[in-house]
Amino acid sequence: MVVDLDSGQPVNNVAKQRGVIIQPSRRDGWDNVMAGIGRRNTDKTTHTFFRQDRDLTDQELSQIFMADGLAKRIITLKPKDATRQWITVPSDKQNKIVDELKRLNAQSLFAKALSYARLYRGSVMVIIEKGAVDLSKPLQKNPKQIVMLKVYSAARIQTNDGVLIDNPQSQYFDDFEYFTVNLRSGTPLRVHRSRCLVFKGDTPPDYGQIDVKYQYWGLPVLKTLYEEIKDWGTIKKAITNLILEFNVGKFTLSNLAQMLASNDESGVEKIMRRMEIINMSKSTLRSVLLGENESYERDSASVSGLPDLLDRLMIDIAALAEYPVTRLWGRSPAGMNATGESDETIYY
Repeated sequence: MVVDLDSGQPVNNVAKQRGVIIQPSRRDGWDNVMAGIGRRNTDKTTHTFFRQDRDLTDQELSQIFMADGLAKRIITLKPKDATRQWITVPSDKQNKIVDELKRLNAQSLFAKALSYARLYRGSVMVIIEKGAVDLSKPLQKNPKQIVMLKVYSAARIQTNDGVLIDNPQSQYFDDFEYFTVNLRSGTPLRVHRSRCLVFKGDTPPDYGQIDVKYQYWGLPVLKTLYEEIKDWGTIKKAITNLILEFNVGKFTLSNLAQMLASNDESGVEKIMRRMEIINMSKSTLRSVLLGENESYERDSASVSGLPDLLDRLMIDIAALAEYPVTRLWGRSPAGMNATGESDETIYY
């Protein structure tokens, strides 16, 4: 029997009373009429829903990256760690390949491409060989020499203007055969897919109305961490304001009501002048000069529990960013016999 959540009566009876014809349906979930679980009028959790926030534009992602140190560290730390020790080629006894990659500055460029992929959902590394004039043509099978590598973020690539190949016989099936890159000069550059190394962001969902830029490239890391980073910045600002008002002085002045009751500004000036004298006496005499029926007290704000709150938020951000707390925040392992070796091993 299916029960109406508002009235508690069988759905068929309610439908007959209201003159409504309904089709059989199914509701999955736990309901308890006596305890009020699953009922809209008594269970507060039934009002919880997922709020769809707007997408962050590429300009906003750039601003967050430049202005927020935590966001920048989340973006760049993993690519730096992934490329720090670089690579070795066991079969290359004379290190010709490694030397060539060093000449091309490949280590730095790979870190850059990975960082762009995390920040802007994707990036490409364009291979330019010696003698190349038209980059819209495929890369030569056996190029004599690679002249340079250029990295472009997905924010500068016109994905919406491209056409995905739907021919299953093509090597670019379900992919782009060309990328159009917006150069800094404003000139569009058409690049063939064969000369591009593609770096993609976090895996996007595979269903729903998702922008093609996310379907192909993936998701920016900051898209899923935006709320946590915003909360962290808000809490830091709140702590700064708390410290600025950590000690608040309380003045009890004689005849305060009479001075405020005057029709001119002389009363306010007297109050301000008296407070200035008290403050000056604290700095010069290291004591407070008080008159009859006057008093001065200092209240201090409490910060008990604040370190624990910050620790929990740091753990939450590190978990969502997929970093060990020790690596993301640069702090020593906490707890007895804690070395952090297991966290670092899992991370690497």
